[in-house]
Amino acid sequence: MFAYQPKPFEPPFWTRLGGHFQTIFGSFFPIPNIKYQKRRRFHTPDGDFFDVDIVLGDNTLKPYVVVCHGLESSAHSSHSLRIVESFAALGWNVFAINYRGCSGEPNLTLRTYHMGFVDDLDLLTKTIYEETNKRCTIYLAGFSLGGNIIIKFLGELGNKAYERCILGAAVSCVPLNPFYCQPKADRGFSKWIYVGRFLSSFKTKAEEQHKRFPKAFDIERVRRITTIGELDDYYVSKVFGFHGKEDYYRKNGSEFFLPFVRVPLLILQSKNDPIVDTEHVPQIPKSLPIHLVRILCR
Repeated sequence: MFAYQPKPFEPPFWTRLGGHFQTIFGSFFPIPNIKYQKRRRFHTPDGDFFDVDIVLGDNTLKPYVVVCHGLESSAHSSHSLRIVESFAALGWNVFAINYRGCSGEPNLTLRTYHMGFVDDLDLLTKTIYEETNKRCTIYLAGFSLGGNIIIKFLGELGNKAYERCILGAAVSCVPLNPFYCQPKADRGFSKWIYVGRFLSSFKTKAEEQHKRFPKAFDIERVRRITTIGELDDYYVSKVFGFHGKEDYYRKNGSEFFLPFVRVPLLILQSKNDPIVDTEHVPQIPKSLPIHLVRILCR
């Protein structure tokens, strides 16, 4: 079913020091010199907004790609810009979403985003579909948390994805099963170097939210959070109405939505990812249009 077959990956000799080294060293590479042509604000039915940064292409087929970034990232992160650069070079119309609160301006409501929050992606793809008079082809691309959102979104749509002209997606470094990924992220070097940065950003936003919504969650407990698991238990679950992190993971882990995906989906995972669990690989029936590729970056 998949015509595309990734080439075998052989990392440069100077990166063969493990997943942590590769992840950290990548941040020192120059950021792609991509200039977004415009930013568009989308107003949501619940009285909030999210911003989308756009590059319009000249490809005669007029394909669209929606790029979804990772946790506490944005359309201007190096990961996002590299994806945008690749599609812009092909002349595609690129719509890089910034989740609520990630575009440099606080959002208006208590809710921001989480690993399974598909409402804004749904509104964006629906708007593209309608504004092109239903004459478009839409693809989705994302990494990390953004990849999880994309898979869940496609699973919920099922065959209706085709009806909206969504023809495929490619994602990478996806925390497919948060029951396994959260414990891995919350221990050792990963907790110290990656989780600490995520939590610092979240806590800053939580302080601002607490000023506007003082009864929504226990700010003192949030200030003491030291792990992703605690963040999901005492912040995300409280804000979005889940009954603790287990309920949150059960309802939003993208692995549980894979059986319902009906458009071609490429999932690219690293076997030595320092954050995402890759030991537990979902069994994907051959009848599904899903191609999961695991590479060893060593």
